[in-house]
Amino acid sequence: MYYAKINEEKVPVGQRLKWVKQQTNGKIVLCEESEGQGIVVDGDTYHVFGRGKIDKPTVHLVWEDPMLGLIEMADAMAEYIVEQEYKNIMGELGVMV
Repeated sequence: MYYAKINEEKVPVGQRLKWVKQQTNGKIVLCEESEGQGIVVDGDTYHVFGRGKIDKPTVHLVWEDPMLGLIEMADAMAEYIVEQEYKNIMGELGVMV
């Protein structure tokens, strides 16, 4: 999922962004991502950092994979289980850990 940093606040903007570009006459129109200079968020237009400049406030786009949090949680849980099993085995052998 994409997030835009707007006024230091992380705002979810989804996976399918509405890209815009500024035409030579100054009008801002929808376009493909490859041409995009900015995005529309809740009806407001923003320049995307690193893209061609348009006369709008600049935002940074951040991609966060929603599965990442689940993977990190599963890794922590697996590590905890291994640690507990290790302690149980060592306890059965009479070794203090």
